[in-house]
Amino acid sequence: MKNVLIVEVEHRGHHFISYLKNIINELQSNQIKCYLITTSEAAKSIEFKYFKKSINKNIKIFRLNDKFNVARKGKISLFFFQLIIYFKIRFLIKKLIRKKNFDLIYLNTLDHFEKIFCVFGPFVKRIPIICILLNIKFHFQEIIHKKKSKITWIYEFLFKRLLSFKNIKKVIILDELFVKYLRKKKFKYKKKISLLPEVGEIKKINKKKNLRKKFNIPKKNKVMLIYGVINNVKGINEAIHSLLLHNQIQNLSIMIVGKQDSIIKNLLHNKQIKNLIVCKKIIIINNFVNEKIEREIFSVSDFGWAGYAYGSQGSSGFLVHACSASLPIISNNKSLTSHHVRKNNLGICIDPFNYKNTNKAVRKFIYMNEYKKYVKNCINFAKTRTKKKFLYQILKEFNE
Repeated sequence: MKNVLIVEVEHRGHHFISYLKNIINELQSNQIKCYLITTSEAAKSIEFKYFKKSINKNIKIFRLNDKFNVARKGKISLFFFQLIIYFKIRFLIKKLIRKKNFDLIYLNTLDHFEKIFCVFGPFVKRIPIICILLNIKFHFQEIIHKKKSKITWIYEFLFKRLLSFKNIKKVIILDELFVKYLRKKKFKYKKKISLLPEVGEIKKINKKKNLRKKFNIPKKNKVMLIYGVINNVKGINEAIHSLLLHNQIQNLSIMIVGKQDSIIKNLLHNKQIKNLIVCKKIIIINNFVNEKIEREIFSVSDFGWAGYAYGSQGSSGFLVHACSASLPIISNNKSLTSHHVRKNNLGICIDPFNYKNTNKAVRKFIYMNEYKKYVKNCINFAKTRTKKKFLYQILKEFNE
């Protein structure tokens, strides 16, 4: 294998930084040439600039046409976004293969146009395709909520159709509960599915006192970290209300790190919340952070918040990052994250919408130093999800 064409249309989250950077560096170190298709929006982002600096060698980048862009603000606009982005990619790939031979197409995040892809099929028929599906959800009703949904059969049909395409070489998933679901349903094409655990690796800095001074953390306060793309899904509103506004926990600071969306910006302009920011009960870094600052914020924190709300049930890169930095987790109670937390004893699970019970559970977690008993389990969990193991497995899939 000499030439790989990679597609990634999303710059937010850990797609570019955590996955693509490491995968491209690994491929290049094995003398494989990489070519990237992305959007103009992604290419202008700070994440993309950091990504370009982080890769070992330059790669040829192709940008999708800017015409007919659609904002993803609802189900209808999301459908048109997927439809348009699919055909933009298809048109560009067909144009590129007239001039260049590609041995493999790798879709770094199929989720952004998965349903349309399943309906219309691969962009080309003769080139093998490997893709990652980060957030498959249709099995959650049965596996997590123990309920049956009337529309699950549609998603099952589409997933079976995806696997049935001849040049789909491998579909990589990060969800062990989905594997359990497939076994239960006796799915065909099992050889086309590969389970790769979510990867995360933070090298802690052993200067916590200095870091606490740097971030102006009050002396007696424990630090709870919320990290990533800062939107409603992260349960920011629920964390602040349950822990700081509803029967305030005195020795707690919440550190919120990452680029905020408009909803969170408005929330943090609330008068009560502004007062909490002034007295360092809430510490904010409203931006994408590089690896140096990432290490600092994980090193200064005591535990992490994954009390995600509003439909966030799938894979969490933050969980593995936090565990690798020895941070126990406060998770929501119905998700893939809560499954890992319970199974591996990584922390506690709460209902983010039940402020009273969340406050009580976290208060106990802090005051009795209960969170410390989970540290060893977190470290052991992260050891099985290192960058080295992930890259070994993914390169194996590429070379098969």
